[in-house]
Amino acid sequence: MDYDTFGGDYRIPFFAFYEGDEFFIGCYCQNEHSDVYVTGNGGESQIVRN
Repeated sequence: MDYDTFGGDYRIPFFAFYEGDEFFIGCYCQNEHSDVYVTGNGGESQIVRN
């Protein structure tokens, strides 16, 4: 896990998944739901931690 920074100080947790050495997909953790990770545009695709 790392953080992506937007607009200076606005940091969002970010996960990157790789297939071997190649980037496969990344996702952001929603600030209001720490167990929901957004993988699609506008939150259409999500990974939810149980």
